[in-house]
Amino acid sequence: MKTYRVVLGPLAVQDLRRSFEWGVEHWGYDKAETWFQHVHEMIIDNLSMMPLACPIARETEELEKEVRHLIIGRYRVLFTVEAEEVFVTRVTGPFTGRSEV
Repeated sequence: MKTYRVVLGPLAVQDLRRSFEWGVEHWGYDKAETWFQHVHEMIIDNLSMMPLACPIARETEELEKEVRHLIIGRYRVLFTVEAEEVFVTRVTGPFTGRSEV
């Protein structure tokens, strides 16, 4: 089975950091760390194996590239696929400060 290299872009990292910081403030460090590890693992596991199984995102119509998305709980992971690389552009959700792109 083909595997893909998953790269988190700077805005995706910023989105995850904001959610983590919100979690620390509201749940405490340990629970926020557990949440972060789970979401990060889900992104890597799902997108390194079968990113093309994820649906095409509506943002594709507005951009020049095909954008796909992965839903993890209340979060939406937006990404592109080129050759053997998956580039995660955003992670939107209730605690990133962005509910939509």
